[in-house]
Amino acid sequence: MSYWLFFYLSLVTTQTIYNTIKTHMKHVLNSRRKLLIAILIAASLASACSERVIIGSSKDTVVQKPTATSAFADVSSTSSIAPAPEFTGKISWGTCNDDEGGSQDKIQCGTLEVPYDYDNPDIGSFKLFLIRKSASDQANRVGSMLVNPGGPGFGGSSVAKDAQFYFSAELLDRFDIVGWDPRGTGKTSPAIDCIDQYDEYFGMDSPPDTPQEKQAIVDASQKFNDQCVKKSGEILPYISTRSSAQDMDSIRRALGEEKISYFGFSYGSELGATWVTMFPKTVRAAVLDGAS
Repeated sequence: MSYWLFFYLSLVTTQTIYNTIKTHMKHVLNSRRKLLIAILIAASLASACSERVIIGSSKDTVVQKPTATSAFADVSSTSSIAPAPEFTGKISWGTCNDDEGGSQDKIQCGTLEVPYDYDNPDIGSFKLFLIRKSASDQANRVGSMLVNPGGPGFGGSSVAKDAQFYFSAELLDRFDIVGWDPRGTGKTSPAIDCIDQYDEYFGMDSPPDTPQEKQAIVDASQKFNDQCVKKSGEILPYISTRSSAQDMDSIRRALGEEKISYFGFSYGSELGATWVTMFPKTVRAAVLDGAS
């Protein structure tokens, strides 16, 4: 089950808060992904939760069992946004460490450099961390499927590493499962890092029942925000859903896929809907299990 921590935010993005909490809890809970954080923004609660499910495929069709939303969401906020200039990089594939699934068959780890800003590629770059679980039946391989577990802020590389827990054997036979840690998260570098000690945040009483408790959350959130700006302010302007969608297309190009499939859990549905809207001609199929 999930543990809920509520913040009033003012200066940093939801991605920032979620990623930093997630990074800490990954060690605390031994990478079990048992923490889901609800962010309270200007007194409004925005939360999402998704259970792990088994996904199956029949022929070239991806099907979720027992239920799924397999349609492209209408994302009005991105429908008028044109994609940035194309960026084609090369993924440097290699062996994985043990904690990255290195003992498994048909698994590779790699990195791909993508620009902070696709319109100004000389500003700097992120080095995305990826894990690929290759299709077991290469003779009948359909293609690659990108995966994202949501958050925002969860690194998607672990979904590829643990693909057998998420997807059916039939799907794993025919698709390369490719997960990546979105910009600013996980083993992608540089990663957002706000504070060193999280204990005071996990020990806070939430939701607040008194004015004093409410003010304590406001004060703690301001402190958290200030530290994020101080330690990671250089990259915060380049962390966004739209930028991650552009990264998805860069990954597709680097994989050499004309079209690619995608499965998004929770917030990953919003990311997927943004990607579909920006790059519709590159979409083979997409499953969005919690479309917003």
